[in-house]
Amino acid sequence: FNGETTTKPVTKALVYFTRPMSPMKKNRYEILVGNDPKKRIAFDNKLCTEVYYNEEKSIFFIDMSKLEEKPGLHSMRVWCERLRDLYGIQADPSSELTISWTENITVKAHLDIAVGPDVDAGNIDRETAEYDYGIVSLTATPAEGYRFVEWQEEGVTVSRTPTLKYDVMGAATLMAVFVPIDYDIQVDCNSERGTIMGFGSGIYSWGETLLLSAVPAEGYVFDSWLCDGEKVSEDAVARISVNGNHTYTALFTEEVVDCIGNFQFSDIDDYWYTLQGICLGSSKPSKPGFYINQGKKVIIK
Repeated sequence: FNGETTTKPVTKALVYFTRPMSPMKKNRYEILVGNDPKKRIAFDNKLCTEVYYNEEKSIFFIDMSKLEEKPGLHSMRVWCERLRDLYGIQADPSSELTISWTENITVKAHLDIAVGPDVDAGNIDRETAEYDYGIVSLTATPAEGYRFVEWQEEGVTVSRTPTLKYDVMGAATLMAVFVPIDYDIQVDCNSERGTIMGFGSGIYSWGETLLLSAVPAEGYVFDSWLCDGEKVSEDAVARISVNGNHTYTALFTEEVVDCIGNFQFSDIDDYWYTLQGICLGSSKPSKPGFYINQGKKVIIK
């Protein structure tokens, strides 16, 4: 049987000793799948019973019918270290027996497949279901504004590539982990004309909401918000949802308090004084038009 392949699970084994042995405890034998100690099949001492012995030999029966079925390479190891016969004689500590076989069987296992920590952060091309033992391929795709980080099995990192080739060897929980993308947000204004309250320039995650309030200085009024040079709002309070690298600029203009009056261009001298003796500025305008002088509106015809 050693080295053979079977299409059915091996459910029992008989272990022969050439001397009458004391009861064989669990720590004297083990069963492995794929010769990987991490995949050791655990079972208790009740599965091993002595079925026959005399002065010349002992036979132990190991019942494996209740063990979880697993396809692939199996092995059983029995060793004699600290093992004594019924007369108290120590067995050869270097003596051991190892046999192996391959179970070519079809077995399914439950895979719990999820996206986290935000369930809307991405998607996976496989769903929670029963899968055949063997290799299964899973691909994780991030949603807008997110990036893939890693695959986890039972909370432990198993891969940092979006496509996972997972070897199904039993029930497991797999999670594709995504995090929001970080973006650079710049907030700017002419500090002589006003200030911006709320959030400042910095790195923010996709989907965050930033509240900006434009506060004009004395003699100025808020005009509009620009995003990367394009006008986006005329409200002094702006609610921004982070979706990329952007620069937001608050524009302020001089406040127009009132109108000095309408004047004829011919009535203004070179020093911008009217015939009535009103000073309109430090120099005469070059042509008729609309002017702002010290926050006051002046119309020259």
